[in-house]
Amino acid sequence: MHDSSKVFAQGIRFEHAAQIMELQINFQFDLFNRKLIPKETLEFALGLMVTQIVNRAFALELFFKSLLGRPIRCHDLKDLFHELPDIDREGINLRFDEIVKSSTMLKVIAAHHNASFAMADVLNEINDVFVTWRYVYESVGKIDNSLGNPVAMKELSRAVQDYILAKNPQWRDGLNMFTNMQDHGQIYPPKN
Repeated sequence: MHDSSKVFAQGIRFEHAAQIMELQINFQFDLFNRKLIPKETLEFALGLMVTQIVNRAFALELFFKSLLGRPIRCHDLKDLFHELPDIDREGINLRFDEIVKSSTMLKVIAAHHNASFAMADVLNEINDVFVTWRYVYESVGKIDNSLGNPVAMKELSRAVQDYILAKNPQWRDGLNMFTNMQDHGQIYPPKN
């Protein structure tokens, strides 16, 4: 039996882990920038960055699978997204576009790094992050340095969560034990 609400809740747990790691990464870089820790200790933060991104990619996979409503053995984010009904793809696209258009940070990244935040481009960039990076220690020297687009992946995760909870508001009831580390203790995902 496939309980989509439980699949979604597990995705929230992986997203929550990614948020905790993101806070630790930011803390480590802040300490380094203030010259309170040596450069060598940044390796820890960089290792967490890979783990954070893998967790977020797996969270996205679970979010897509919760919308499919059936078990599917696939880690390919593009394939999973394209398996979704048109109405779900359109709803996610719409929410993601809203987030992108309202984010000053994404506009700055797009302008200075020639980054695209079009859904198709983001999915292309993050498509195989989970598969490629979860065993990064086995692939040293064999894969490029791309972690996809971590900022776009974070915002896509937010857009998918927002869409799912708008479609299934009753799923929020099972999430009250999770907090959004970014919002310092508010219920996650935040109520609108």
